[in-house]
Amino acid sequence: MNVNIEKGKKEYDEKNYKRALDYFDKVSCDDENYAYLVIFKINALMELEEYEKCLKFLNSLIGDDPYEEVFWYEKIRCHILLDQDEKALNALHEFERLIDEDDKYFVLSVAKFYDLLDDSQNALKYCNKAIGLDGNYEEAFMLKSQIAGSLDDNDMVVECAEKLIQLAEGNMIKLMLPFLLHLFVGNFRRSYEIISMMNGVDGEHQEMLKGVIYKQMCEDLNVSIGFSFPVNADIDEILNLLFKYKYDGVKSGTFKDADYIVV
Repeated sequence: MNVNIEKGKKEYDEKNYKRALDYFDKVSCDDENYAYLVIFKINALMELEEYEKCLKFLNSLIGDDPYEEVFWYEKIRCHILLDQDEKALNALHEFERLIDEDDKYFVLSVAKFYDLLDDSQNALKYCNKAIGLDGNYEEAFMLKSQIAGSLDDNDMVVECAEKLIQLAEGNMIKLMLPFLLHLFVGNFRRSYEIISMMNGVDGEHQEMLKGVIYKQMCEDLNVSIGFSFPVNADIDEILNLLFKYKYDGVKSGTFKDADYIVV
């Protein structure tokens, strides 16, 4: 292999992208291993935020091989990062035409680009296509939940949250998104239930998450709880009073011999 490719790859692996490019630029496009360095060169330019240079390089590659999806993918990224939305959209249309519609990764990439370009309807369309290819495609459901939020479609948010709970299989990190999604749409009791599904979460973190629910409920409902005299109550007991208020309409009562009211 060309010594400049080898040296460039070594610098690239060490994240010395500028030095890597110095070596890559010495390699002629006629070199038998030129195709090997192309992706590394694109990535190096992107890492250095040299988007204009990257576009120029990509356009030359597309001129030689106009059917390579990866080149169009990177071209869209460059245009978006340069705030050239119209050019990004034109490139995206070409990308749509070229991709294998049975490849869930490329299909979801189209959805992501439309989402970045603030076209929620097309983003949702392609997101659903990706889910149609794989009904357990976690990343697609994550994106769909984000799109649903931007569309103010709470039912869709809940649908995605419930699927993500199923896919999380108790993983604490993965369950954080459905926890927040239910919180976002005001399903406070469901957020509370999710905490107990989290494998390995300790008491301190459980208390913290319950405190998040309490704070959000007070803000969203614009309420607080007043007692006739100070009482010792844990966060679960306080949340239960708020749940009764929200879901059952109970505004006042007695708690540990003290009268209370939600105002």
